[in-house]
Amino acid sequence: MTALNKQAMREEFEICSKDRMRRMALALLDELEAAEKRIAELEAREVVLPPLNDDLIAILGRPNFTCSHLAELMRKSGDEIRRKSEHEQAAVIHWFLGIYLEHGDKWEGVAKADIQSRVAAAGIGVKGE
Repeated sequence: MTALNKQAMREEFEICSKDRMRRMALALLDELEAAEKRIAELEAREVVLPPLNDDLIAILGRPNFTCSHLAELMRKSGDEIRRKSEHEQAAVIHWFLGIYLEHGDKWEGVAKADIQSRVAAAGIGVKGE
């Protein structure tokens, strides 16, 4: 049982045998214990920010005027970003931060490869080609 249909359970309890009721009650207790365990795990979880280093300063300190072209590329790749500088800046910083959290100090190379992939997929040429 995952999603509890309380009305169906109420009707079942009214007509079921003692053995069936016992099994249902035990199943409900198992579900309750699993839910309580998951809640305890989530409450005990501690979020720790990585130490501020040069990479994070480069990401988090990115001025908004350097984000518009990347935000436009993200839009061409399917991302929905409002056309306000603070939304563009937030989207780009969020994108880079996600890459950093997954790849650490290799984030910049991964980001550049992702940008090149998006440019190619969007069919954007480089001046002089």
